[in-house]
Amino acid sequence: QRFEKNAFLQGLYYDREDLVNFHVCMKSNLLTIIGGMSGTGKSQLAQVYAQTLGMTFQQEVLFIPISPSYREPVDVLGFLNPSTGVYHESETGLVSLLLEAETNPDKLYMVIFDEMNLSQVEHWFSPFIWVLELDEDRRWLTLYPQRDHCVNERYRPTVKIGKNVLFVGTVNLDETTKGFSNRLLDRANVVFPKKMSFYEAKKQMAKHEVETPKKSENIVVSTADYRGRWCRDVEPFGVLFDHELQFLDRLHELLNQTDSQRGISFRMVRGIANFLANIPADENGKPLLSRERAWDLQIQQRVLTKVRGMEAAVSPLVGIYQGDTYQEGQLARLLKTEGKAVSSFAVSLATIQRKARELAVHGYAE
Repeated sequence: QRFEKNAFLQGLYYDREDLVNFHVCMKSNLLTIIGGMSGTGKSQLAQVYAQTLGMTFQQEVLFIPISPSYREPVDVLGFLNPSTGVYHESETGLVSLLLEAETNPDKLYMVIFDEMNLSQVEHWFSPFIWVLELDEDRRWLTLYPQRDHCVNERYRPTVKIGKNVLFVGTVNLDETTKGFSNRLLDRANVVFPKKMSFYEAKKQMAKHEVETPKKSENIVVSTADYRGRWCRDVEPFGVLFDHELQFLDRLHELLNQTDSQRGISFRMVRGIANFLANIPADENGKPLLSRERAWDLQIQQRVLTKVRGMEAAVSPLVGIYQGDTYQEGQLARLLKTEGKAVSSFAVSLATIQRKARELAVHGYAE
């Protein structure tokens, strides 16, 4: 409720479902990517979320605009000069924030990579892709080799990335940006907050002006609450029902037969299970997202992000447009038949149809 109020006070008009979805993604995963059209407040959404948790911009919250010139991890981290022994930290300040977070493990921190796909993410972000999938006690980021000597002692060879650090990326999907690899998409939720209609935004504004105090309401949320009391790690096979697992098996077969590098990994299944197990409830114990809707969002955010490419490779999956007539592909048929026991998949089916439209217009679906 505080998040929703603070978003309104900052001029962000999102459905509650989008805010709940973003919250569950953030607390159940180490990296969340916000996609969508430019000008919808993606970066501001992350900042308002941090503010609601009690973090302060440019103190516990680090905002890093990604430059198209970034090519290597040193661009965001820095490097050790082997001749002088001086560690030259990047102007991003990322290492300083990670060092501070390591010494304050019960305090939350957030790193926002703004427009993170202006450069090839897998190049400059490569150490994080590997580190973030490890258990917390093994999550050490290497700054320079252990055998090398550094004269400025605050920069140690490794820094631990604890569960108190939240990573958020914002992306635009257009001709100026780079695509994501399946390796990265396996490790992240890519959320697409919907732009509220202007008419609905006006109605919401009138409602909130009556109900909402003019001052933001915040508390300081600890790591123990955020990653402990509010979140639980689960065993996927204890969360997912048999018919849901069978649906994922069939979906994997369909994706994998068109591209051997595309499919449903065990990592992705763990991510889906964590999402389903961490949906908050209202004061009456009713989940803020139904299981059916949660499944729909997870297929859109974790699976359909991998369905991209040229027409010859993608059209059998997403279908084709002939004029204004849409002919469904294999994915839509699967969701409507074997998937109907899991969800109606309204959001996912609309995403698939949009990809088919992109193929008809551009010959390529993103």
